[in-house]
Amino acid sequence: MKTEPEPSKVSTDESRRVAILKSATSAGTLDEITKRSGVSRSACHRWLLKLHEQGLMDRQDQLFVTSQAGLKAIDGVDFSHFPPSALNRVWPQIELMPTPLHTASLAISIVAIGVRKAEIVEDLHVSMILAGATQRLKSFVVKALCALLKIDPKSIEMKMMQVRPRGMLERKDARGQTVYESEVMKMPFVWMNECSRMDKAAQRDLETLLHGSKSIKIENNEFRAEATPILETNYKKASGTLIERLGFDEPIIRRAMIADFTKCVVTKDMRIDSPELLEQLQRGPSIALPNPKNEKIPREQSVIIETAVELAVRKECIDCIDVARISTLVLSGITYFSVVSLR
Repeated sequence: MKTEPEPSKVSTDESRRVAILKSATSAGTLDEITKRSGVSRSACHRWLLKLHEQGLMDRQDQLFVTSQAGLKAIDGVDFSHFPPSALNRVWPQIELMPTPLHTASLAISIVAIGVRKAEIVEDLHVSMILAGATQRLKSFVVKALCALLKIDPKSIEMKMMQVRPRGMLERKDARGQTVYESEVMKMPFVWMNECSRMDKAAQRDLETLLHGSKSIKIENNEFRAEATPILETNYKKASGTLIERLGFDEPIIRRAMIADFTKCVVTKDMRIDSPELLEQLQRGPSIALPNPKNEKIPREQSVIIETAVELAVRKECIDCIDVARISTLVLSGITYFSVVSLR
């Protein structure tokens, strides 16, 4: 009986190469990429190392991700049909960000700042949490934002390990007179750095701020918080739920958009190039923030967005998300984009 010839080694190797490159387009460990690709673990490991040597695979610690050169090398995959992002059309500068996660974090921060400044809503404003290990260029997001808004990073930084209870917003003396008022809260945003080292007692002020209202009552006086909070933190624990790893109480988690940099692969070249990228952003045009508009959001549109979010988010995560808050951000962002595009 005539038998079909066995596939050549070249053909087998090529299929493995393509399978692994496709399976690592989102960062993963050896075990995760082995499972996605269907290639044996030992062969997958050899190929990952080989592709890394060829510049087709980026690596950081135990994580692998297909590099830009690797994406172009995937046979039969045409990326030209993907339309340019709407964000890139409005703000082409954000294409300079080192990874898609950095781009998304920057874009969401810009919209959140614009929505808060536009005063489309009084409360339910969104904050950002940039979480993950060191050397992931988390602070690059904040510095890029400063470059686009032409703001000195030092003027908006609040080192949380130095903040004492009841001292984040303002402080009063025994007679009830204001002796200190935070100037940074008058800026477009505040960079709350080193949150993992924050005094536990200071978290009450932080929860008050992250509740999302610009008007905050402090001892029968009103404090206006104009700044959008952007928190930068390392995880306090390596494993566990999101709340356990962050070490924050649930009210803080629910009222923020969280960018998890755990699996974000940042190469040595990206870190070396980051100062030059910041210089390019600083030399470029600034981003225009809108003037207050006070436009109300139709409730029926909000319900549609909330339903879409509930369907899109994994069930195990839905309890950690304030769906109404995301709905407000999305709908307000639509109005904000229309303001920016008219400038």
